[in-house]
Amino acid sequence: MNTIESFLVNIGGTHEGHRGQYAELFARIINSRETPLRVSVVFSKMPVVFSMIEESFSLYSVVCLVRSCLGRKTAGILFRPLPAVRAETLKLKVKRAVLSVLNKLPNVMTLTIMPFDVEPSFSTIARTWIYDPQFWDQHFGTAALGGVPCSNLAATISTRAGDRKIVCAIGRQDRDKGFLQFLRLYNGRPDLRENFLFVSCGKVASEFVHLISRFEDAGGLVYNRLITDQEIFELYAVSDLIWCCYDVQYDQASGIFGRAMQFGVPVILRDQSLIHKFAAQCGVKYIACAEPIEATDLTRSLEREPQEETRARGLAMADLSIGTLRRALGLKPYRTGAEGAQL
Repeated sequence: MNTIESFLVNIGGTHEGHRGQYAELFARIINSRETPLRVSVVFSKMPVVFSMIEESFSLYSVVCLVRSCLGRKTAGILFRPLPAVRAETLKLKVKRAVLSVLNKLPNVMTLTIMPFDVEPSFSTIARTWIYDPQFWDQHFGTAALGGVPCSNLAATISTRAGDRKIVCAIGRQDRDKGFLQFLRLYNGRPDLRENFLFVSCGKVASEFVHLISRFEDAGGLVYNRLITDQEIFELYAVSDLIWCCYDVQYDQASGIFGRAMQFGVPVILRDQSLIHKFAAQCGVKYIACAEPIEATDLTRSLEREPQEETRARGLAMADLSIGTLRRALGLKPYRTGAEGAQL
């Protein structure tokens, strides 16, 4: 089905981070057309989805109010709900209050990308939830894992590791992504260095570049540059553990975690984080880190999940998520085929 059924609003107009992948996926699952916010979109009879409420919460709120009065459906995806429910500042208290009001408006559907049973308080600011698309999107044939790594990056890492296990931190490396903890754990544990190779693959925040040399002197590897999509998939193929032990201020769904879950690669998580609670519920293999980070035990043997299990879980998440989103927009249901959701 190629007929446009909805508008996907991208206020910033960029595809930074994962936005391009989201836009491509949503074009398939809700037949959306990506667009900046225009007057014609606000008054359109077709349903409108805000791809990321955090881009402009005020605009989302106003559009929801206007379209609700017109009897037209609007949905928005909330990527970081936890700060709003905790409401530790005046700005966040206002955000929580506005979201609570929007929750009561007809034809408005705010969705989180974490289940309410992971954090029940999310139900006070959102009508319903879906799974983060990066928990299940690879089951739509957008990528494949396996085979022999063909990039120089993956081959170099495998050769350098030898018989040691590979722990890989993927994507931008900064305070939010737990880069300091990643360095501390490896720098402070000679026993780990005998059995594990820690690898950082992604652009390092400028304030932490000066820490790289000590980490490399300890035997770690740092690739301080942008990593291609192909390289990322190969990193999952060669890694034994993926670093997802993020800072307490970055407590939200994670695409790096989601990809690891889809590919069956065990993860290292921060104890009692949202993704730790989620992993414990859905059977993802993980090691949870508590303070002090240097005491983390990585010796527990964790094997990859079989691909048939990760695929079954991913398709179940896709079923629920696509069904929920299409119902929120008043669109026809879908069915799941051998290659994923089919409209």
